[in-house]
Order: sequence, then C-alpha cells, then structure tokens
Amino acid sequence: ARLIEEKSGAYTLTQVRRQKVKWMQDASKLLNAHQVEEGLRKYQEQERLQFHDSLDGAKWGIVADYLNGIEEDAKASRVILTFRNSEAKEINAAIRERLKDKGLLGREFEMVLKDTESVSGVKTLRLAVGERIFFTVNDATEWHVKTLKANGSVGQGVRNGTPGIIEDYDEKRKTMKVRLEDGRLVGFETRSYSSLTYGYAMTINKAEGKTYTYSHVLFDPLMNANSLLIAMTRHERDCQVRISRTHAQDLKEMVQATERGSYRGVLSDYTIASEDKRWFDLAQSYAHK
Repeated sequence: ARLIEEKSGAYTLTQVRRQKVKWMQDASKLLNAHQVEEGLRKYQEQERLQFHDSLDGAKWGIVADYLNGIEEDAKASRVILTFRNSEAKEINAAIRERLKDKGLLGREFEMVLKDTESVSGVKTLRLAVGERIFFTVNDATEWHVKTLKANGSVGQGVRNGTPGIIEDYDEKRKTMKVRLEDGRLVGFETRSYSSLTYGYAMTINKAEGKTYTYSHVLFDPLMNANSLLIAMTRHERDCQVRISRTHAQDLKEMVQATERGSYRGVLSDYTIASEDKRWFDLAQSYAHK
C-alpha cells in the first residue's frame, strides 16, 4: 500500500464515523496518526485505562466488565479483544462458566465443526441456548443462513464476525435459530453451515474491519501502533482497557511498548545505484567463496 501511495497517490479518510463521542473520535484520529501517547491519554483522562498488579487481575477485571455490561444492556453487541489466541480461549471459557452459574445459559448441546488445524479436520464445540456466538464465514446471499423474521431490518444473511444469540437448537433436525443484533431471526441447518465460535472474546487480528457497540481490550506488550489502533477503534459507544503492571507500569510504558514502527520494506527500497553496483558485486563474490 505504501508503494502504491508513493507511485500513484491516495485518498485519506479524515472523518471518524464509528465512534460517536467527540473525545473518542479525536483519540481515534491521534492513534491513526500513530500519536500513541496523545491518543491513549484521551482514554486515561476519561478513566478508561485500568491497571492491575497481575495479568490474572486484568483478565478477571475484563471478564467482570463484560458480564456487568450484559446485565446493563443485554441487546447490545460487545467484544473482548486480546492479542493472543490462548487468552481469548481462556476468557471465553471463564465467561461461559460464569453465565452458567448465573443461570443465563439454557440447554447445552454439542456441534461438530470443521477444523483445518486438526488432523481429523473436525472438532466439537459445546454450545447452549442463550449463548452468544460469532458467525465466522460470509453467507451474505442467504444460501445457508436464511432470515426467518426480519423484524423491520433490511439486512440479509451473515458475515464473518456477525454476532448473535442462540434462541433454539433442534437436536433431531440439526437446525439452529439465532437472533442477530439488527433484530433479525435467522435459521440454518448445522450440517450445511457450522462456521460458529463463542461470541465473547476474539483476537485483535480477527476483529479488523468489524464494529461492535462496546469493546473491552486486554493490553499486551506485543501490540504495536497498528494493532492498538484496531483494538481501540472497534467500538461505537465505549471502550474499556485493562492492563497488567507486569506488562506496563503506566501510560509511559504502554506508549514505549506500542509505538514501535511496523515498517515493511519493498524491493524498490533496496534498488542499487549504478555507481554502487560494483561494490555490491564484490560483496556478493565474498559471500559465495
């Protein structure tokens, strides 16, 4: 993209539409410009950055934030964003256990899903009525996932990352009904469409391009300015960030960790001038001796 911009020019988006609050829009612009400290400070001033003495403390704090959010606004979409897939899995499991303890999950069942990472090519996923899920494969034309009740929505099908809540599962027919955020009730046969995952936590990488009403971010020192930008611009209304002091003691250390560059070279960056080529050829001859 950098090479294309240098050769042909490019348009730049200057208006933030996803975030609805002025200070969040300003923060998004700063983070987009890789002015990490100024962008994060906006969230610190609004008490959206919470530090913990341990990583476990940060994780359980984010789980509590999520569960409290469900109680306050059950219909809104929300997501927990982590840098590591292992932490997303751990948090998904923790939230499911707490939802079961609260009696917020109904009848459980198992689904067989495709799994390209396993030798067998399949895996089982334990789900429940009332479970929050993400669809993970596009079906925008309703080839498999069909709208049963539109409820005023003009939407169609589902896309990778579409959130929903399971309302019913027919064990005998292998059919599922899911209520989407836009109010639609969709249905499908799980034998023909089984691309589902838990709808609580996901990695930042998988969240790119998606929008949720609320987001909860677990800070990681491996994040750079680009991944931080993605994590902190998925929300419309609010974003809460939890940080372990083992990863960053304060805002200054968050900035030091994340404002690393993410430069990627292209061949034209390394073009050799004609007057330097003889020295390059000489070095190459040494390398092959």
